[in-house]
Amino acid sequence: INYSIIILFCTFGASLLISCSDLISMYLSIELQSFSLYVLSTLYKNSELSTSAGLKYFLLGGLSSCLILFGAGLIYAYTGLTNFESIYSFLSIYSIEINNNLSTIPFLSEEYNIVGGPIFLGFIFIFVGFLFKIAAAPFHNWSPDVYDETPTIVTIWLTLIPKISILILLLELHIHIDLIDQL
Repeated sequence: INYSIIILFCTFGASLLISCSDLISMYLSIELQSFSLYVLSTLYKNSELSTSAGLKYFLLGGLSSCLILFGAGLIYAYTGLTNFESIYSFLSIYSIEINNNLSTIPFLSEEYNIVGGPIFLGFIFIFVGFLFKIAAAPFHNWSPDVYDETPTIVTIWLTLIPKISILILLLELHIHIDLIDQL
């Protein structure tokens, strides 16, 4: 296997993740990046430690991918939207309606919370899934095992590239959601 091609796939997935504008493209680009990292973590095929690290990384990466996919599914189920700009518009209209209706008709707040709760729960699931993928505390207990058992060349790649791309995406999401809260 030519490992430079796998590194190119990882870089391509990270680039797509930074520039994604849709829940579906977000999930597909994080998976493209993750699959290449799973293969890279098992760089030494004859080493039991490398194979063990790859398996741990694959299983825990699959768990975090499930959280991200569940969060995206919740958002889609309650809005019918996958485009980030459309979701931001929906949330801004939703927050304006809540603020206007709460002051005039207090009993409508329960109706809006039924719709708004799963949307924000979906964002929380996506956020937790991404925090798990970048090994941020308190979701970092798996990372010493994986980083210790992978080859040093791959460990540097595992610690830098996914974290940079995911943190840039989370920063973009936070900026847009924070702008909605200011309305």
